[in-house]
Amino acid sequence: MLLALGLVVTIFGIATIYVGMLIVKELRRSREEATTTALLALFVPAVREAREDPKRLLAWEPAVAVARRLFGPAMARLDGAGRGGYPFTEADAREAHARWTTAWLAWERAHDEECRLKAVAAEMRGGAEGRAELAALERDKLQRYQQRYEEYVRVGKALKALFEPDA
Repeated sequence: MLLALGLVVTIFGIATIYVGMLIVKELRRSREEATTTALLALFVPAVREAREDPKRLLAWEPAVAVARRLFGPAMARLDGAGRGGYPFTEADAREAHARWTTAWLAWERAHDEECRLKAVAAEMRGGAEGRAELAALERDKLQRYQQRYEEYVRVGKALKALFEPDA
């Protein structure tokens, strides 16, 4: 009788441990799924924002790097479920760089045309007033160009570093 009772207690203990292990396994799976879902939801706005403005990709990139360090398995699942590096692939970085460069070229043309029209108007006024206005226009043109060019180079290099780390 004592042996039977010991056997029942042992079987009950083993069953309890087994059920406990199943519960722990299910809790881990549930937590991993919740983490993956939360990361998916977190970065949906990042993808949209990066398509609208290439600088936003750079703004989101540090958060993506932290998520990769803290939640590597969840980010790997998202990478595998999509088209590679979630939320941004190398192709996304290349596309953002191309859009950034295109925007720069369009701004540069528009800026040149705007300044040319202002210069024509100042030349038509002539005299000392026209010459002073032309000098001021030239200073303003160079200052605006320099500011915009510095931003263009800074952002362009940062975007390029995402797909050419050694550049």
